[in-house]
Amino acid sequence: MAAGGAHVILGGKTLYQNWVPIPLLCDISALFLSTGRRCNFRADKNIYVVNPDKRQSDSDKPHILKKDDFSKKYSDARVSMLTVDLSMEESERDFLLKSFDIYPQIPHFDFFIKGEGKAKGMQMILDALSMDRKDSVAIGDSHNDMDIISYSGTGIAVGNACNELKAQASWVSAPVGEGAVFKALEYLGFC
Repeated sequence: MAAGGAHVILGGKTLYQNWVPIPLLCDISALFLSTGRRCNFRADKNIYVVNPDKRQSDSDKPHILKKDDFSKKYSDARVSMLTVDLSMEESERDFLLKSFDIYPQIPHFDFFIKGEGKAKGMQMILDALSMDRKDSVAIGDSHNDMDIISYSGTGIAVGNACNELKAQASWVSAPVGEGAVFKALEYLGFC
């Protein structure tokens, strides 16, 4: 599952995908081209960047140089998520909040399409596998995992997750980098 539940894949088969309409991508591109702020458009097969920085990580990604690049050059892009640096202006955030839900992820914000969610994606997978929700497990670390942690039969937060997620979880594992998933599997009796 990716993009906050907007892209659900099971066994290599796409069960569901929702993406941002091309005209809206062009409007967002125009906004960030005018402000000079960096924005990543995360698609199923690529990451497109408006106002790339000098970091090596942006050099191999397609750059959005004009407001209509998505309609002319990348019309087949299936963008389901945006990432914008925390320095974004309130007017930029307000514009994006009309179509997206916002989640802080230091040092950036993630924007997921309104109405999508990881719990919704999990239910699609459970339905496809004929599994009951009470038998499901979710492991998360941030605000964008809140819905799936509370929806799953067992919600596990990693040790360095945000405090709100830890409070909502059934159990808190070790931090990422210290065996978080392994410890969760041990807790569940799989190891």
